[in-house]
Amino acid sequence: MELILILEHRRTLREDCWRQIKI
Repeated sequence: MELILILEHRRTLREDCWRQIKI
């Protein structure tokens, strides 16, 4: 269960990074 949360959190961080780069 924790692994899933960590994976989702990492995925969100990656999306945030990509958004910042695009901006």
